[in-house]
Amino acid sequence: CNSGGVAEDPKHVYLTSIANLGKGFLDVFVTFGDMVAGASLRLILRKVILVSISLILKKL
Repeated sequence: CNSGGVAEDPKHVYLTSIANLGKGFLDVFVTFGDMVAGASLRLILRKVILVSISLILKKL
């Protein structure tokens, strides 16, 4: 029963669903990438700080 509303085009519904699914995957991968990049940056900064401290201690 159509109660006066416009029926949605199945092709449009399908394409919209695929687009939304793709956006969901993109969000997950971007978030994962940010987490990995953040962890890598922390490791690099930690290494730089440790090397700097050891160089300072060697000069003392």
